Amino acid sequence: MTSASIDKLFTIDFEVMKLFLFVMLFVSGMFSDSTQISKIDLDKDFFLLGTLDEYLGRRIREPKDVFVDAYYPHEGFVVRVLDSLFKTEYPDLKCNVEPSGHMNLYSKELAYKVNEYFGIEGEKAEKDSFTGAKLNKDVFKTDKQRYSYLAGVFLRYGTILKDDFKIRFANAGGKVEICKMLFEELKCTGVEFEHLKAIPASNTFSFTPKGKLEVYLLYAVMLRGNLAQRYEEWGSMPFVKQVK
Repeated sequence: MTSASIDKLFTIDFEVMKLFLFVMLFVSGMFSDSTQISKIDLDKDFFLLGTLDEYLGRRIREPKDVFVDAYYPHEGFVVRVLDSLFKTEYPDLKCNVEPSGHMNLYSKELAYKVNEYFGIEGEKAEKDSFTGAKLNKDVFKTDKQRYSYLAGVFLRYGTILKDDFKIRFANAGGKVEICKMLFEELKCTGVEFEHLKAIPASNTFSFTPKGKLEVYLLYAVMLRGNLAQRYEEWGSMPFVKQVK
């Protein structure tokens, strides 16, 4: 991979950095100890589940599947965050970058773990290959898992405009159901949902988070900004592999 191609694929979005600076100022005003944001008790597995692209459901390829998820060229920050969280525990974690800039994340053990959370009509996935798998609703046992999942969703699909938080993604009816369920279980009020029938269909959650949820979502935004700076030198990242 050339330096030019790396710059093209993973250039830091200045709008994201402006948002990060805004969040840091906002957080500093909210907490006397701003390090509270960086000490969140995150459930990494459920954070990862929140980031997954479930467009038309998850595809389970086979028991030996190594596919974790796919990412658009502008979603390099998601790959960077996940690498920072899982690379030590899953040393086989690899990211293939296609000439188009699209990315695929692979790890046999991590893919197996992720797929165990999915099924069709609530049953665990046992077939060799199928599409349309949905995250089983009964996997959430603690509020930490619920907050961590929503933080993962927000990392990839969230935006902030003043105090208006939005989560927007296409299709992924299963993810819509999970988000609605978690907002209700966490007793989040003032959450508005809009479904736009189009091709593809658009799903948007609008809300102003409070308490722990707000802290978890701001943590996701901070992760996005910190990792953009941390991986300034992409040439030193052995887990990135260009697909010829």
